[in-house]
Amino acid sequence: MFKVIAYGLLLVCLLVYCAYQAIINRSKISGFIEYVTPPKYSPNNPKVSTVSKKYITPRINNATEIIDFNRDFPVPSLPFRLDDTDLLKAEELTCEPESFGYSREKGELVFPEYIYPKCSQVNNQNDTRLKINDGFLYMDCPGKFKGRYVTGPVNSQKLATQDELYDLWEVHDYKKPAKLSENTEFAIGSCEENPTKTYKEAYMTPNFNEPAYKEAKQKVTGKPKIIFLLTLDSVSRRHFFRKLPKTIEYLNGLNRKDEYFVFDFKLHNILGATSVGNQVPIFGEKEKYNEDYGGSKNIDYIGETALWNILREHGYISLIGLENCDNYFPKSLGRIPHADYVINPFYCAVYKYTDYKLDIEFALKQRCLGAYMTHYYALNYTYNLAGMNQGVNQFLYLHLNAAHEATGLHAATLDEDLPDYIEKFLTSYGKTHDISIFLGADHGMRYGDWFKELSAYQEHKLPSLFLITNREFLSKFPNAYEALSMNTLRLTSKRDIRKTLLYMAGIDENTEFGVNLMKEISPKARTCKDAGIKPLECSCSQMLPVENPDPEFKHFLTRLQNLVEVTINAQSYASPIHSKGSICQKVYINQIEKAYSLQTSNVEEFIRIEMSVIGHPKVRFQATIFVSSYYSDLLTYSSMRYNSNAEVFRSSRVRSKIINISRLDKYAGKCELIAINAGLRADTCLCTDEVLENS
Repeated sequence: MFKVIAYGLLLVCLLVYCAYQAIINRSKISGFIEYVTPPKYSPNNPKVSTVSKKYITPRINNATEIIDFNRDFPVPSLPFRLDDTDLLKAEELTCEPESFGYSREKGELVFPEYIYPKCSQVNNQNDTRLKINDGFLYMDCPGKFKGRYVTGPVNSQKLATQDELYDLWEVHDYKKPAKLSENTEFAIGSCEENPTKTYKEAYMTPNFNEPAYKEAKQKVTGKPKIIFLLTLDSVSRRHFFRKLPKTIEYLNGLNRKDEYFVFDFKLHNILGATSVGNQVPIFGEKEKYNEDYGGSKNIDYIGETALWNILREHGYISLIGLENCDNYFPKSLGRIPHADYVINPFYCAVYKYTDYKLDIEFALKQRCLGAYMTHYYALNYTYNLAGMNQGVNQFLYLHLNAAHEATGLHAATLDEDLPDYIEKFLTSYGKTHDISIFLGADHGMRYGDWFKELSAYQEHKLPSLFLITNREFLSKFPNAYEALSMNTLRLTSKRDIRKTLLYMAGIDENTEFGVNLMKEISPKARTCKDAGIKPLECSCSQMLPVENPDPEFKHFLTRLQNLVEVTINAQSYASPIHSKGSICQKVYINQIEKAYSLQTSNVEEFIRIEMSVIGHPKVRFQATIFVSSYYSDLLTYSSMRYNSNAEVFRSSRVRSKIINISRLDKYAGKCELIAINAGLRADTCLCTDEVLENS
């Protein structure tokens, strides 16, 4: 009897275990079944095609790769060059882009040289007339008027959007040195008696976070480390070479010296179209990325998987530094990320009281604030912060927005500061700390005229990434130099950065889609899918222009255009949260100006259309639509805001789903703020004349 019961319990346990394995592996099981017996509309049934033209299966390099770390890896001697991506051809990668962006010659035509005068010349001053020292604010205005100023932060929010702080600033008249509150980190002021004049004086410095320092000091072992993510918004690899030649020259020179190695990752692919889509997956686990998570604002949304929270347990203080006051990072990270230092509210004050804008209308006008570029204040803050926290580990994230504009020329203003800044940083802290600087971009340029050519699309997908690290530190990791050298010629992405920097800190995380660039080799056969990169963002799956479409496809494109028009108006003109037309005009699409196609299988296709608008000759909308007769892959995009729509195409049933709608013209400014404050999507709203006049 006892044996019967025991066998019965064993059988029950076995059934439960099998059921559990079936649940957790159901995608693998169902995938295998479909591969063996595919349905009619399936990527595994090549006899059926429901895409606009014949699908060609891409080449995959399945050759076994043998990694020999014992062979000689020469110390770098050849300089980095814009077009040395030709070295990738010898690697025979599965993911090898047909184009890496504009050629050298075309790039010089599209982005001609423009020399910006120094801010000291523009504003006729060599330094700021406002200082903070020992808890007091000082102003030294040249005329009779002594000045006015605002200070911050003004509340407990570490990150904020423009509208959240806009009415909280308090203007003070300067009469004598002013005692400041203990939490004051910055002030901006004006020496102009006319209160409508923009402010041109500014100062920002970190307040020493003693509790964070003491906690970190107790956990540091060995030589302290500084891991510095120095991020340049909207700078592709090729644009880095075009507009930052002094920085390239400095990096090449640094590589020839004995203290530091520099690595140039030539095939670094984006994860998303926006800054947060690329950087937040570095900060936290992939599933925690959300463009706008909703719910409580005053939290650290990423939570325990955030780099600043993980690294704190290993003796790190942390900085999140943003040279902006936009809506994106606060809505993805929460307003109170648990970093020890944060730069953001300073730039919210700058937005209100100065003429600094990210508005792309401000072409060929550099972003001066007094005697310095606006990015100087963030760089200076970070340098001072590193100095006051010597002796502990440091994780520093700094996001600079100089290239976040339409002309493609303003990135050159970074070249006046970066070489000297990096040299000063390494000289000051390189003896006492092991330093690793990830110098790169979130994505390539995506404003202004970038969308007019396929080469520009490619540059958007291929941001710059350089790694500067001291040789002594690298020698502590077996084969790290060899691995990094090989990975400069392989497909890499943002999740690799996360896994690698955690490894630098002594943490071996099993990062989803990540490759440890110091320990592992990104395989030659690695695809964008292997790296967690969606087809639209993949530099190896290029969207091709639709030329001379047949009548059926042309009619299908018109139906997609109508679907986009209805969707735009539903989000703005006819939004249920306001009376119809009270804020936004009704949009009437004029015609499709350009169309592109990306086929990912015989039954799946992405179609991108660029459309003009009746009555608004400068307005351009862009929409990307996923079209598929294979229903299961539509679920990949089921979490997005748009519903799928039933269609008939090529005599087959398909479903079309809008993936995104965006503006290609210069829409930032007054209407953008009106729409945001009204709870509407700014890029789909064309404000009525009445609303603009009354705002």
